[in-house]
Amino acid sequence: MIKLSNVSKVYPNGTQALKNVTVSIPDGDFVFIIGPNGAGKTTLTKLLLGEEKPTSGKIEVNGYDLNKIKHSKIPYYRRTMGFVFQDHRLFPNMTVFENVAFAMHVIGEPNKTVKQRVWKFLKYVSLDHRAHNYPRELSGGEQRRVALARALVNNPKIVVADEPTSNSDPVMSVEMMELLKKINDLGKTVIVISHDIKMVNYYHKRVLTLTDGLLTDDHKKAGGDENED
Repeated sequence: MIKLSNVSKVYPNGTQALKNVTVSIPDGDFVFIIGPNGAGKTTLTKLLLGEEKPTSGKIEVNGYDLNKIKHSKIPYYRRTMGFVFQDHRLFPNMTVFENVAFAMHVIGEPNKTVKQRVWKFLKYVSLDHRAHNYPRELSGGEQRRVALARALVNNPKIVVADEPTSNSDPVMSVEMMELLKKINDLGKTVIVISHDIKMVNYYHKRVLTLTDGLLTDDHKKAGGDENED
């Protein structure tokens, strides 16, 4: 469960990035978060990641109170979540296998477990044949799938994907979204931050709209007859 109660975020320069946002996302939900540049999407992502704390209001995720969480507890909290960043954040001098394995090594998983789970999730994203390649040898879509495998390898409850279809061709975009849908079908909560309105409308999932730091719409799409705005 993700619960934000009257959450505001004001940066030291006076920018008010979020304004009294209240929303609940139940376990197993699939949610798109949309809005123009400067709407507050990046700030919301940083708050969920624990990189920032709210100026006011309360955030609870997976039983953690992010207002009060100690710095030493943040790594444990982050194990309950998997993030797919827009810039991938892959290590250029590590192979695909090593990039995915890194997420397990940092929490001290035994090598046998690491090997089994890394191969499992590389196969899941259809990149087992690329295990020994380096990020620079992959397409943008392949790099994004490596990032997704890394996000999944520690079995998180929640997966957050930041612009997973940006700079991708239509085939790659659909492929990535279908992977995220499969993850949601396994019972994971999936949050997709996106500018791709056509893709958002196609999947008919819950849509949260941020505008100038305000949550201006919370719309549950259903059926197949929604028209694009």
